[in-house]
Amino acid sequence: MISIPPETQLASTIKSGSVYYFIDRCLTSSQPHYFIVINLDPLNDQCLLMAVASSQVDRVLRMNKHIPETVVQISPAEYSAFTCKSIVNCNYIFSKSVGELTEKLLEKNLRTHPVMDITLIKQLRTAAIASRQVSEEHKDLLRE
Repeated sequence: MISIPPETQLASTIKSGSVYYFIDRCLTSSQPHYFIVINLDPLNDQCLLMAVASSQVDRVLRMNKHIPETVVQISPAEYSAFTCKSIVNCNYIFSKSVGELTEKLLEKNLRTHPVMDITLIKQLRTAAIASRQVSEEHKDLLRE
């Protein structure tokens, strides 16, 4: 059997709309979350820009009631890997390197999920571009 290096395994899955499930210390929760790649060209960019889905829809809506254009709700009918209605707060976009995800893969702390539909990815990009908290440098990686 041929052994494929983890970096190659991971690189073959990275594209706009890729979804990974893992624990991240930057979040207040110790539970794994769905991280969604939203860059236009993630393999050629210096980082992966990732939006994070939360099942706490009401809480996120309350926290962002004055800036509703920066959140996107996603139902299980729209993305089948989600088991409940979820929300993505695009005011918080995480920058990750391929190396960071490779480490998680090596430690068996990363799962891949089906690629999210481009229609939803475009909504996430639009919401991130509308945010005052996302840097212009990151917004440039999201603009078509």
